[in-house]
Amino acid sequence: INRKGLDIIALFHFRDPSKVNILVPGAGLGRLAWEIAMLGYACQGNEWSFFMLFSSNFVLNRCSEINKYKLYPWIHQFSNNRRSADQIRPIFFPDVDPHSLPPGSNFSMTAGDFQEIYSECSTWDCIATCFFIDTAHNVIDYIDTIWKILKPGGIWINLGRRPEV
Repeated sequence: INRKGLDIIALFHFRDPSKVNILVPGAGLGRLAWEIAMLGYACQGNEWSFFMLFSSNFVLNRCSEINKYKLYPWIHQFSNNRRSADQIRPIFFPDVDPHSLPPGSNFSMTAGDFQEIYSECSTWDCIATCFFIDTAHNVIDYIDTIWKILKPGGIWINLGRRPEV
C-alpha cells in the first residue's frame, strides 16, 4: 500500500488530491481504496463478490474500535505451517479505525460487475488495481474497459501479475 500510495502522490503532486478521481476495481474489503482516500484523493472501490461486499460493509461501517475482533484464519489449514501452534494463531482486526477518514473525504464503494458499471468514457484520472487482472475471464476486455474509462493522460497503476496479451 505504501508503494502504491507514494506512486499516486508522485504522479499527481501538481494537483489538489480532492480533485483527482481514483477507481479501485476488485476492491475486496476496501482497504486499498480507503488508504487512497486517507491521502485525500476522491476514491471509489468496486467489488462484485457478495462475500467481499458483505465483509467490507461490516469492516467499513460497523468496526470502530481497533483490534476489537479476533479471527483464526489458519485453523483449517494443515499445510504451510512451521508448527502446529501456527494454526491456532489469531489475527485481530481492524488494525485502523475505518471511521478515521479526514472530514470531507470522498470515499465510496460500489457493488457490481466492473465492466457493466463503468461505461462512461474518460471519467477517471487513475485506476489502481491490485491482483485484479487475475480475475478476468478475458484480460483484453478488462484492459479495454480501463482504457475507455481513463481520462486522456490518465494513469493505470497495476500491482500483481502483468497482463499478458
